[in-house]
Amino acid sequence: MKKGLLSLLALALTVVGCQNYDDQFAELTSLIEDLQTEVEGIPDVSQSIASLQSTVAAISSAVTSGNAANAAANQATAASLATVSQTLADLQASLGNVAQAGDLDAISSTLADVQADVRELLEANAVINQNVVINNAATLEYVETLISTDPDDPNVIVNGYVRINMTNLTTADQEARVNAIAAKLATILGDETSGEGLTVTSDDPITFTNLAFIDNDYVISGSDQGDDALRTVSGALVIGHGGAHAPIDYTQLTSAGDISIAAADAATATTVEFAASADLGSIRIGTGAAGTYTFPAAETVNLGDAVINSLTANNADSIISASRNSTGTTITATRGGEIRLNALETTTGPLVITGTTTTNLFLPEYDAQGAGGTLDINSVGEAHLTALTEITEVTDIEASTIAISSLVTISANTDINTAATLVGATALRSIASGSNLTHEVGVINLPNVNVDGTLVSAVATDVTIAAFDAIADLPANVETLVVGAQDSDIAATGTVVDLTMTVEDGADVDFTGTGANLVHVDLNGTTLNVLNGTALISAELNNTATNTIAAAAAALATLTLEGTILSITSDAPNLALLNNTANFKDIPGTTTGETPISFIIRGSDLTSIDLSTMNKVAVVEITGNAALTEVVAPGTSPLLTANAGASYTIKTNSITGTYTGATAAYPGDGINPPTPYEDACIHLPGLSSWPAYITQVQTTNPGAAFAFDYKTGAGADRFGEDITADTAQTHLATPTAASEIGNSASAAENNAILALISATACN
Repeated sequence: MKKGLLSLLALALTVVGCQNYDDQFAELTSLIEDLQTEVEGIPDVSQSIASLQSTVAAISSAVTSGNAANAAANQATAASLATVSQTLADLQASLGNVAQAGDLDAISSTLADVQADVRELLEANAVINQNVVINNAATLEYVETLISTDPDDPNVIVNGYVRINMTNLTTADQEARVNAIAAKLATILGDETSGEGLTVTSDDPITFTNLAFIDNDYVISGSDQGDDALRTVSGALVIGHGGAHAPIDYTQLTSAGDISIAAADAATATTVEFAASADLGSIRIGTGAAGTYTFPAAETVNLGDAVINSLTANNADSIISASRNSTGTTITATRGGEIRLNALETTTGPLVITGTTTTNLFLPEYDAQGAGGTLDINSVGEAHLTALTEITEVTDIEASTIAISSLVTISANTDINTAATLVGATALRSIASGSNLTHEVGVINLPNVNVDGTLVSAVATDVTIAAFDAIADLPANVETLVVGAQDSDIAATGTVVDLTMTVEDGADVDFTGTGANLVHVDLNGTTLNVLNGTALISAELNNTATNTIAAAAAALATLTLEGTILSITSDAPNLALLNNTANFKDIPGTTTGETPISFIIRGSDLTSIDLSTMNKVAVVEITGNAALTEVVAPGTSPLLTANAGASYTIKTNSITGTYTGATAAYPGDGINPPTPYEDACIHLPGLSSWPAYITQVQTTNPGAAFAFDYKTGAGADRFGEDITADTAQTHLATPTAASEIGNSASAAENNAILALISATACN
């Protein structure tokens, strides 16, 4: 619909920096109100000014509301302003009858200001209420009678269309005269019926110096015109620059309707530029489909907010779009440089980008994939997807660097190929069940990702994740696996050689290390651990609960205990090094079915075992360790919980001792004096810390059981033989060769024998 004449004039002049009609009407109204106040009591003048005020208000309302919809209304608006001018003249004459002569100067001054404003409104621009056609010498002369080209003459509004065809106007003088007329055009309202606005046919640019607004179509043929002042084309923009190897640059436009670029121009344009902030309709090349473009020579392409369905620009190193199109976009630009889709937020059709290894792709607002919005980035150097929070459609990204600082969840099959750098991947939390993430690199580092789906890689051997459900969900060739927040049981380890696993706080996770390839395992926070892999060489257990190392773990040589544990049982035959700084969890283990606080080492190659960092130890069983010569007792601060079923067995190892028999009392024979009874002594440095420990334990666990033995040069398990041979001993009532320290039926006897143990050599 046609705009009101003065509103269009205001738009045009505001853009080129001339009038500000809103301010002028406000000023005009204010001046009339002041005048009304000054002439109160002068009835004839007051009535005329009131009429004037009403007229100006009506004009202002028509202008601001855009009610003047056609040429007739435009003319009425101009007539209204003429009425204002005449009313002011009448008022000026009536001032001669003013009774209060002292007010004359003030009123006259105010009226002069009002009249100046109206004169400015009427004279700032001329209005041509007809079509303007220049196509030969005669029409040129006629138009010169309509539009004055003197520098002091006003610019014009053409209330119709303008056609300029320079085919028959070839002299320098004619070209200069046409350019002078063109420079006076400020606004072209066009013909509403035909849709014509401005049509220019010229092989040389015509300079439309002040043309800011075309309220219909703008059709160009022959060359790029001098239209730098143009801001608005309400109709179509048809670009035909004659196929010149030159820029297509319309960055000055703030809005335009549908745009058509001649195929010859699209083929040769060195740049294609529209303002990113412009409000544009569709863009098409020739008769092709809107949104489909090929610019083979353009070094830069900026299509504003026009839809891009398909763009091929293989010579461009800068592609910028402010389109919010979500129905699918394909861009091919293989020169490198930057591709920026600055306003795209989501897609409901495929988004396909093909660049090269030096291309940097930016999608700063792309935060979601709609149904069908697959993403295929064929080849770029950097892909910046910093707003995307979830991948919900099939995604394939080939890039050296992928920035995904907002990505939290992957819930559709995603292939990031050989991306060497993932910027912001610490935000990623989940590969959802049923979804694959493919990453073809040797080292995959996704420290916060819970793999409920599948992590796929044919080349990855080193993987860091938060958690996984089953070994089959991880790359088939992974050898080093670091798991930072495991939340489910693990029963197999596949090809993993080196496993480090920390359990998520509060999770109850069991681990079975049966894998034939597992060489080293480091567990932190697991509940029930069974290590029986035949290749296992070392194990570290930190803050674990119940731990069992089976005899099948025949290669296990090193065991490290840290933090707290509930129990450790090892039957590993080649265990040779124990690094123990652990303490026991404060769980009594007295409820049926519970694992007691226990430390059990059987049949190892250990030479020494130190339990001094451990407190509250309920059960110790250290037997059959052929190289073991020393066991240091646990700590006693705090003491073992009452009635914890304390039991301590250390025997059939290589702990050596020397028994020194008791000396019976001698009554004397008159020559030799009597001597008192001297107790037996067992020099047993390898177990010398245990008597004090057991004595302390018995204060809370009076029934604590213990069974110790030792070796001498005469053989194994010597205590029974030694005490049997000691006829003077008084500690064990019925010794046998099978006797052990602590296996008497009498607690008193057991404690008495325990007291014989000495860390130093006996006398």
